[in-house]
Amino acid sequence: MIMPHALDIGPLLIQTEWIAAGAALLPAYIILFYVLFREEKKHYSPVLSNGFILFLLTYQGSTLLFHPSVALTDPLAMLAFPADWKGWLFSWVILLVFLFYSAKKQSLSFQKLLRLSAALYVLSFFLFGFLLRFTGFEPSTAFLFYMLLHVLGFWGMVLKIRLRALCIVLFFFSLSAGILNELYTLRTFFVYLPAWPFYITAAACLTGAAVTFFTKEADRSHGS
Repeated sequence: MIMPHALDIGPLLIQTEWIAAGAALLPAYIILFYVLFREEKKHYSPVLSNGFILFLLTYQGSTLLFHPSVALTDPLAMLAFPADWKGWLFSWVILLVFLFYSAKKQSLSFQKLLRLSAALYVLSFFLFGFLLRFTGFEPSTAFLFYMLLHVLGFWGMVLKIRLRALCIVLFFFSLSAGILNELYTLRTFFVYLPAWPFYITAAACLTGAAVTFFTKEADRSHGS
């Protein structure tokens, strides 16, 4: 079954991928907070919901920051054609700052917020990819590898694991995504991402795992 790339709904022209993204995010949210993390739903779900809205607004408005001439010439371009991967990464930075601030303000675990955010993202991408495959938008075999990588990453992120183990999971996920992206450029939620952000993430996660390991060993030596 192949669907058109855009649907005419009255005067509006809605990209089919936006519909697929929304259809993927909703079941991912339900699986995360109504099946796997029901106890965290009350305190963590509102933060992630607000973070998602902030991420979307930042991403949609990033055209004004990275392509001001286009945005000022045609303001509707910010809605129809948001910025490229630079706006995507900038939106993630804003989201991380928001999560850190919310964790401090509401006395929540920043580590758990990161884990829930990452799990929601990779599960949403897997479901998004499934819908794209089902509708015929992504017939390539390489996209199946990305879907497999994301569902494995999701499985690793939902386990009851400590920060060091989570860093290791994210390290292997990011490293694998970077290597795969060297062969097949990843298109995730409307943008094509270069490989280097994955490598930077892998390096940061490896550093985080090393720091937590040596910190724990130092605490043990002082305790003995």
